[in-house]
Parts: sequence; structure tokens; C-alpha cells
Amino acid sequence: MTNATLIIRDAMHRTDIAVVRKLCWDYRTYLCALGPEERKVIETLYSEDYYSALMDRLEQEHAPDKGVIMVAEFDN
Repeated sequence: MTNATLIIRDAMHRTDIAVVRKLCWDYRTYLCALGPEERKVIETLYSEDYYSALMDRLEQEHAPDKGVIMVAEFDN
């Protein structure tokens, strides 16, 4: 039996932030696909333009003293 390794750390590299952004976009897409009512809510609260701007400033929105972006690695 292999011991699995889970590491949770601050997102410190550009690739970390890129992965977080992709995960956020994938989650938004998932929520929109749940149904027409859910899509309407997501598109009202987080229009594509608004969400894109939010993703562009993700690092500033979650900078230290206001927050932090963390990533989890499971077996690399």
C-alpha cells in the first residue's frame, strides 16, 4: 500500500495562479450547466466580462492582509 501525500501551500508561481484561474472558470461553467435557472443567476451575478476582470485581478483581490490563494497537491 502506497502512502498518499497531500501538500497544501501558498500559490507562489505563475503556473499556480493559472491553475487556480482555470479551476474557477471550470467551476463557473459547471454551475451554468446545472440548469437554465442556475445559468441565469450565474450570468446575472458573474457575467463573463465581470468574471474575466475578477480573474485578471485574482492575485490583488486575495493578496496578503486581505487573503491568500492556496493550492493543494496530491501525489504531485
